[in-house]
Amino acid sequence: MRKAMMLLVGATIAVPGSAAIAKDHDGSYAHVAIMNGDYARAEKALEADRRIFPDRPEVLLNLATVYAQTGRTDAARELYAHVLTVEAVDLTLPGDQVANSHDLARIGLSRLTPTTGTQFTSR
Repeated sequence: MRKAMMLLVGATIAVPGSAAIAKDHDGSYAHVAIMNGDYARAEKALEADRRIFPDRPEVLLNLATVYAQTGRTDAARELYAHVLTVEAVDLTLPGDQVANSHDLARIGLSRLTPTTGTQFTSR
């Protein structure tokens, strides 16, 4: 099983730089942009990475985070679902914790708002 490096930012998932993650024009990485709330910059870098690595869970998870943080829950949901269709990989989190990409995708899905048409009832 492949092991990749990740960083968990609050309730979001972000990837620190590695050879697989493209730098943007000023040399920073998408995870820095996500941590700074610069989702447009992060999205640009992650979309470029996705064109090169369309099935890389760490790219998909981070891009899903950007989509979720910018109100595009349907797009985020699609990416989390896509992660579940590719090989699971172990991802290193802060504090040397390791998480499975499928588990992270399921967590991401559970944190999204329900799709339109979902009805909740209470007593």
